[in-house]
Amino acid sequence: MFKHFKHNFRIKIFSIIFAFIMWIYVMSEVDPIVIRSFENINIETITNIDEIRNNGLTFAYGQNFHVKVDFRSKRSTLNEYIKNGVNPKGQIYDPKEGSNMMQIVMDSPKEIEYSINPLQIEVILERSVISMKNIVINTDGNLKSDYVIKQIKPNQAGLYVEGPQSQVEKVVNLSGTVKLENNYADFSTKINVVPLDEKNNIVEGVTIRDSSVIVDVDLDKTKNVPVKVVFVDDENQVIENSSFKSTVENIKIQGSEAIVDSIASVNTVPIKVSSFNKLAGLTYELEKIEGIQFTDDKIKVKEIEMELQDHLFKIPKSDISLTGEVKAEEIRGALPNEIEIKIIAGKEYSNRINPDNIRILINNENLQEQYKLLYEVDFPIFSIKITPDVINIVDN
Repeated sequence: MFKHFKHNFRIKIFSIIFAFIMWIYVMSEVDPIVIRSFENINIETITNIDEIRNNGLTFAYGQNFHVKVDFRSKRSTLNEYIKNGVNPKGQIYDPKEGSNMMQIVMDSPKEIEYSINPLQIEVILERSVISMKNIVINTDGNLKSDYVIKQIKPNQAGLYVEGPQSQVEKVVNLSGTVKLENNYADFSTKINVVPLDEKNNIVEGVTIRDSSVIVDVDLDKTKNVPVKVVFVDDENQVIENSSFKSTVENIKIQGSEAIVDSIASVNTVPIKVSSFNKLAGLTYELEKIEGIQFTDDKIKVKEIEMELQDHLFKIPKSDISLTGEVKAEEIRGALPNEIEIKIIAGKEYSNRINPDNIRILINNENLQEQYKLLYEVDFPIFSIKITPDVINIVDN
């Protein structure tokens, strides 16, 4: 057998040596030792984050923690390790508010050599605060024509915002937007809200607890309707009118669709003709309608010029009424024999415009330097001029 082994001995020795060399070659070429570097690796895991939170702390906004990691290992071992990513970890010993040093470590098999740069990073911790912030609702788009928003109401007035104190304090309100989308009936929708600062910029680095709200949107219908001027006498009987009209011929009303559709016009509160004088520039309220809003709740009255007519009368001083006893004789003595009255009023009242329907009076219940001549009529007038219009009493 030994003789058989010695047969071709040199060839066999050479084959063994060649095989060994080939094994060394294969091992060095197929699974070589490699060095790989990874830059700007983000530190995403803090090993003692629960301790930091339990201390009422959190990371100040705007900090980015990056390191460079160098590995040396067999290619196969390293590839297996990094297939799930390179994940350096940070740990802050004895965390406190303000500046802290974070140590950087790696969990890796002992077959892998590594180095980290830097090994420590400065970290700023702040107080973690929670604050309630009001919700402000905006709208986008348009409703169907003739419809307006009556009320927008979220199911919550505010939501809690959590984060670093400096960031939470920047939040002025939480803003969300409702899309109107040509709606014409009440509707509800779910929207997300975002934290805004005083310049309406989004505040980063904070968290909104349950950042969505349900918003109820109530709609009203609108319509333009004519305004009617209503005159009444002292017995509150309506006096027909075609000589005067509102300076605003049509007014927009707003309310529920059913009520708005049922309204054809809006009346003024009944205007007593005994105190009406267009030249006085008086404003008059509109008659309230339950469930209806007006764009204006008062109007002024103007004449229809083509319907006006001039009337001139003379009234004897014996027809002048005094309402009191002060200086009665002196006042009557100072009155001229006749008082001239010039009235401008609508043609439709011609049959009512006569001296019997015009009462001139003087209020002498108190002592005055002069006494003004007043009037009472039972028809609407555009203007009235009384000559003389005051009586002066000179004490001797």
